[in-house]
Amino acid sequence: GTVKLGSEDHEDKQAVANIIAKGMHDAGALNVVQVCTDTCAEMKAAWRLVEEQYPWMTCTSCGLHVLSLELKDLAKIPQIASVMKK
Repeated sequence: GTVKLGSEDHEDKQAVANIIAKGMHDAGALNVVQVCTDTCAEMKAAWRLVEEQYPWMTCTSCGLHVLSLELKDLAKIPQIASVMKK
């Protein structure tokens, strides 16, 4: 399932790990082998907590999120920015 955190959510590593663990518990922890999130520092820290509790689990970053970040960085290169303006 999908869980979207809003600005009203407290997003420290333990809170995020608890949200992930609850989702795994609800789905049946042994049915979950991967969790996909964005790449912020709090998420990466939460990954470590979740992977300690569920050693068979893998946490990964969202490929589309990473691609979006890379494209934004590429657009800052002057040569690329000039082509994009055309």
